[in-house]
Amino acid sequence: MLTDGGGGPLGAVIAGANVPDCKLLEATIEAIVVERPDPGEVEQHLCLDAGFDNPSGRKAVEAGGYVGHIRPSGNGARGKRRPGRRKPRRWVVERTLGWLSKCRGILVRYDKKDVNYLGLIQLACGTPVVSSRAGSLPEVIGRAGLFFDPTDVRAIADALRRVLADPSAAVPAVARGPFPPEIPRCQEGAEVLETL
Repeated sequence: MLTDGGGGPLGAVIAGANVPDCKLLEATIEAIVVERPDPGEVEQHLCLDAGFDNPSGRKAVEAGGYVGHIRPSGNGARGKRRPGRRKPRRWVVERTLGWLSKCRGILVRYDKKDVNYLGLIQLACGTPVVSSRAGSLPEVIGRAGLFFDPTDVRAIADALRRVLADPSAAVPAVARGPFPPEIPRCQEGAEVLETL
């Protein structure tokens, strides 16, 4: 998980429990869903714990164009601090992970496929979602995404273009409410089937 200074999620990747975080750093940086300012114009900092104090971690930080703040591992001497700000920075990621752990579908992994689990994490983080109206996806996503007719190729392309042009077009469900009125809930669907 990569967050901004306030704890807002910027990118997330998933892997097995036996994969060290340092091996996922490059993929996590590439998973950022917002457009970054040019690193040459705006200095961007990346704070990491001691698990990233290795050559591959430093290489990924430099390749991403970040100023790295990596806590030294072991008993090594800490780098000289810059004057001014002395606020700890690592806690924002822990707070975001704590917030995500309140989502039952993320805390206990029920999905067999990685892409479904990653989709739940991205949905909880507020990533814009584009989905078809087929199946139960509209009930799962609620008002957190844009929907299209799965048989209309032009509608699919239009929905993707709309989100790419304006990511706020698919505002997270927390801000817009759980279910749109035009999409029936499961109980209502069951009642309709019983009448048929």
